[in-house]
Amino acid sequence: MQEYQIRVVNEKKELDEKCNQLERFFDTTLFKSLPEDEQGRLVRQLSHMRVYSKILAERIGNFKDDGVEEEKPAAAPEPVEHIMQFFKYAHLPPHLAEISKPFSDMAHDIVKKLPRNPERTVALRKLLESKDAAVRAFIAK
Repeated sequence: MQEYQIRVVNEKKELDEKCNQLERFFDTTLFKSLPEDEQGRLVRQLSHMRVYSKILAERIGNFKDDGVEEEKPAAAPEPVEHIMQFFKYAHLPPHLAEISKPFSDMAHDIVKKLPRNPERTVALRKLLESKDAAVRAFIAK
């Protein structure tokens, strides 16, 4: 492997570790205490980092074999679903969080159990619409 190729492989490993650290940060109370707009920026940042990692993986996959057996980089984990930010409820007053929580739980189950494809996206979008309707029904006068 040429020197620049080794640098690319190392860069991808470091980037993937940073992605994993940021994703773990999303489950902390510190992250949940951040303003919603900052949480959104971090979610977008992770999404872009995952895209960058996939590009590096493509480059590594196209390196010419120079006869030296090398370890293939692990596939990058799936990017975070953009729509999931709208299922957060920790910032809501308790009476609205109670309405939103079951929808958030179901959204997380969908992402965990179903393959990423257009139908999963539709399921999440319709669930979000249902959650919004339920909240509006609760606060309607």
